[in-house]
Amino acid sequence: MTLSSVCDPYQPVEVDYQLTRRLLSQLISVQPKLSVQTKSALIVRDIDLLTQFKDCSAGLTIVTMDENLRGEIEPGASTIAARVEALRQLKTAGLKTYIFVGPILPYLTGWKQIVRQTREFADYYLFDHTNPSGCIWSHIRDWLIVRRPALLKSYERVLFDSTDYWAQVSSAIKNFSEKEKINYRIFF
Repeated sequence: MTLSSVCDPYQPVEVDYQLTRRLLSQLISVQPKLSVQTKSALIVRDIDLLTQFKDCSAGLTIVTMDENLRGEIEPGASTIAARVEALRQLKTAGLKTYIFVGPILPYLTGWKQIVRQTREFADYYLFDHTNPSGCIWSHIRDWLIVRRPALLKSYERVLFDSTDYWAQVSSAIKNFSEKEKINYRIFF
């Protein structure tokens, strides 16, 4: 059971409503294989519950180690420093931990830097590409036009034309991870 890869279980309203906390409390008796993924340091509030699961992994999504870029693309999410500290606390509590590096933003996501700065606290890494489906591309395009106009044409090529960009990134992740003995999985 995964909470949640698309809709963060620790959105700001969770502070007041505690829906995720109540759900976790109910799931303890069922003992599902559980994975919790978030961009919020609020996850540490529930360490007391997460450690009651026999098979639980807790992951933090990190797209960049650049706090300015993080503020542009994830204005409501916890800072990178807060996420790394949350990961440390989760690991210290004995939970299996991971970093979800995704979406990898072409020419912006420093995935090696993310791994190097978190590997002490992460058991494994998940990597995913930028998926321009649905309305996602319009949001990316609008952001690029305002904040990174020099990258607009490059993104259009990478995301819509036949290029070997993702094959190169995938190969680089594979080579780096195997050389550094990093447990990893690539989703593209």
